[in-house]
Amino acid sequence: MNYWRMSFRIYRNNKPIEVWEQCKKQRIAAMGYYEDGEPIVGDCSQISEEEFDDIWRASGVFAPSAQSSLRHVAFHMEKGDIIYAKQGTSIVGKGIITEEYNYKLGIVKQDEVKWEHYVKVDWDDNFKPFTLNLGANPNIVLELNQKRLEKIREMESS
Repeated sequence: MNYWRMSFRIYRNNKPIEVWEQCKKQRIAAMGYYEDGEPIVGDCSQISEEEFDDIWRASGVFAPSAQSSLRHVAFHMEKGDIIYAKQGTSIVGKGIITEEYNYKLGIVKQDEVKWEHYVKVDWDDNFKPFTLNLGANPNIVLELNQKRLEKIREMESS
């Protein structure tokens, strides 16, 4: 089992748009990246991880943290893994992945957001949010190492 920290925020015109509540309501963890309004990578269930990297490189989009984050959702998150939802310096949710990678254009539609890459998650409706700064990291999706996981568990149990 792996543990992940995932942010559900994007920026449009330098303004943050939070998508956590929408994802929580839909019982998913989702994301998407676009170039000229089109997904950089389509349905990842139809390609290998190597093909994913080739497609991303060919797009000309230099965004290593975005590439890494989407790679985790599409190829590394597994049924039974735990996701902690992040907003700023707060952990606002926790859930267990119930179904691995799926792809559906527009699964999340909120304001200017339209995401299509997702995993299904059983979000804990009784989770108590807490503030915790895990250090600067540009990745939307971060696999939690033992040190970060221990910090989260300590706050979660207090």
